[in-house]
Order: sequence, then structure tokens, then C-alpha cells
Amino acid sequence: MLKPDIIIDFMQADVDGYSTVATAELPAGIKEHDHIVVGDFDADPAVARVLEIQGGRTSILVLPGAAGDNAALLERRSTTPTT
Repeated sequence: MLKPDIIIDFMQADVDGYSTVATAELPAGIKEHDHIVVGDFDADPAVARVLEIQGGRTSILVLPGAAGDNAALLERRSTTPTT
């Protein structure tokens, strides 16, 4: 099982399915369109796509399925640090 990069509440998504997290909680080097592993205390980890980083807030979309089902997406993370 993949270890979550951040913990979120899967039930706090907006009507479009997007969740918002503090940008400071993202792993170093993550950019828009990268994928991260998110976890919830009551559910198995999942992969989320980073949609938008704006100021101190980041919009993400949790993908359906378990983190292991989408693990290949994690290999394509940016390696350039965020500014």
C-alpha cells in the first residue's frame, strides 16, 4: 500500500469533486498536473491530480480507485522545485 503524501477528508469535495488543500502540505517539487497520494483516516489511499496551485491553496481531484491502481501516474511527477 502506498503511503499518503497528505491526509484529506474525501467527503469534503465540492460539487465538481474537487478538494482544496494548503499548498504548504504538498511534497516539495509538486507542480500543477502532477499526481500525489492522498489519504483519509477512514479509507485506503488514492491518487489525486493537482489541478491548480494558487497562492496558499491547491485544488486537487481524487481519482477513482485505489492508489495502487493509479501508481503509474506517480512516476511522472515533476522534478523541478515549485517557486
